[in-house]
Amino acid sequence: MTTQSSRRCLVRAFAGVALLFSACATHKSTSGLEPFPKLVARLPRVQPFDVEHYSIAVDLYPKDLRLEAQCSVRFWSKTPDLKRLTLDFVDLETISVTDEMGNELAFEHRGDQLAIELMESVPQGETDTLNVRYRGSPRRGLWFTGIRAGTPTQVFTQGQCQDARGWFPCFDEPSDRATSEIRVSMPEGWTSVAAGTRVDAGSAGAGRVFEHWRMQFPHPTYLVTLAAGAFTQVQSQAGSVPLTYSSEPALASALETAFGETDEILEFFAAVTGQPYPYEKYSQVCVEEFQFGGMENISATTMTDTMLRDEAGWRDWQPFDLVAHEAAHQWFGNFVTCEDWSHIWLNEGFATYFTELYVEHSRGVDAFRANMRDRQESYMNGDQGQQRRPTVWNRWREPMDLFFGGHTYPGGASRLHMLRFELGDEAFFAAIRAYLRAHAGQSVDTGDFRRVVEQVSGRDLGWFFRQWFEQSGFPELEVAWKWDSKARGVRLSVRQTQAAERGTPAVFRAQVDVEVRDSLGVRMQRIELTQREQVFFLACDERPTWVRFDKYGWLVKRLTERKDPREWLRLAEQDDDVNGRRDALRALATLPSASLQDELTLVAADVICKRLAGDGCAQVRVDAAKALTQYLAHSARLAQAGLRAAAESDAASEVRVAALQGLTALGVSPELASFG
Repeated sequence: MTTQSSRRCLVRAFAGVALLFSACATHKSTSGLEPFPKLVARLPRVQPFDVEHYSIAVDLYPKDLRLEAQCSVRFWSKTPDLKRLTLDFVDLETISVTDEMGNELAFEHRGDQLAIELMESVPQGETDTLNVRYRGSPRRGLWFTGIRAGTPTQVFTQGQCQDARGWFPCFDEPSDRATSEIRVSMPEGWTSVAAGTRVDAGSAGAGRVFEHWRMQFPHPTYLVTLAAGAFTQVQSQAGSVPLTYSSEPALASALETAFGETDEILEFFAAVTGQPYPYEKYSQVCVEEFQFGGMENISATTMTDTMLRDEAGWRDWQPFDLVAHEAAHQWFGNFVTCEDWSHIWLNEGFATYFTELYVEHSRGVDAFRANMRDRQESYMNGDQGQQRRPTVWNRWREPMDLFFGGHTYPGGASRLHMLRFELGDEAFFAAIRAYLRAHAGQSVDTGDFRRVVEQVSGRDLGWFFRQWFEQSGFPELEVAWKWDSKARGVRLSVRQTQAAERGTPAVFRAQVDVEVRDSLGVRMQRIELTQREQVFFLACDERPTWVRFDKYGWLVKRLTERKDPREWLRLAEQDDDVNGRRDALRALATLPSASLQDELTLVAADVICKRLAGDGCAQVRVDAAKALTQYLAHSARLAQAGLRAAAESDAASEVRVAALQGLTALGVSPELASFG
């Protein structure tokens, strides 16, 4: 899933995480208001049965905002003598429950639980089927939208995290996987999108039509999906995989532009994972008033229709990253699913990182590295104060709480990035392929992923997974270097300053690449952080031009570096690493003009302007615009010229925005009054 707020970018806890269980899930209310739920530790739910198949027949009546439906649940018993079965089901009216012989069964529907007494007990390993008839107006899980002349023109479902129970009875946990089918009856002129293959369609009489869909790959209930409405559909192909793009007719002209990279995206993920696209088809449907950016329902993603834009809108944003994120979930989240919500990073962290791998493949390594730095910073900005927690975390009020704050999406992606550095590309991608092979069609936890990685790499990675998934926080480092002319080398001091609180280690263990550049070229040396304070000696025959700590930025960290202004200038101008140039520009922006000699001030101005005008990476140009605004504010004419040129002609909207903000920050100017 992609939240609206993370569109650009984009939980059972380990035994080592000590958690206190609360005896009460809510605070007492003293004001008569609804009590606010406490943050409590959750254990995975276990039922004495396993669902094999859901068969849903639903009649949609959009004018009345209601449905009438029957859900058949085929299950097998996990206990010797199963007599009672409880399903999650909320808000709708249960009319009757029968068994497969047609016998009426006693039931109690209270709150969000439907408890059913079986006519005869089911022995362990044997199957049975229940048929639940129900009706009503859903308050969650299924939504009527696209109001035209007072009547909805669209219906869509949204199951994640626990809303599938809002439109059909089920065991609503990601650990339980079942096949499914949906037969939908709807107004004439409507069509539908659902998981799997459409096996039948036709007239239902009285101005209505039906379509019947079947998904034969077992999946959690939150991935069961239905979208129906007066859609226009565009057909395409990705190799042998049929593709369908759907929206309301008024937006249909934008479908091919919005989803035009789908075939390349699926081809890339198949190649990098070693697993061909796993399902019969792939559909993407855009609906009105969708709560999120997108939702990766199995083989049938639902998207917000705000991603469909006109020509001017495409210049500001193209949704390939949203398309890639939801497509990545077809492997990570659908083909393999987190066993419970405490391990949701296995879905969202993987989808986020594989989106960036597609960026690396399609947009180049600079865009990838810049995006990964942004992901790291997004995670660290959220992992502060009371919000600090481990990546794997089983405390929440609602499971959706785990999706926000940075730990799950960018935090998970950043940890995969560090694991890739630790293992090297060959072992990392071999482990990913083995993980998917070993757990195809299964729900897993972080320990399952660790075991595969260790088996493939031949390494004990307990320390890595404890540090980055069970413990909290990230290293905060102070780094400085000195040239030792007598020893002919650099003495690099590294001090870890993070506070050892809220589960944050006093010492983080990590390997780091350090680049030393002098007149003879560049040399890379790998060091290992193992202590609170360390000094490393790096051989070098002459005073270096620069020393780059964590070249290419693999490590999640807050870094404070002491460098001479000349070193920052050389890095801004010459570093081949996009984030080295960004760091240098940010450092120059914070240097007071008095710290630079007049000649260096002019050199700095020239370097910053060149970065803004000609750097190949948009994120560098953004930082250059900000540096020009901050550092050169005392020279408004020079700053205006560079910022105005970027605001007028830069191809990237984020650069134009940064330049316009810079012009605004420089104050009122009659010369700029008519600009734009």
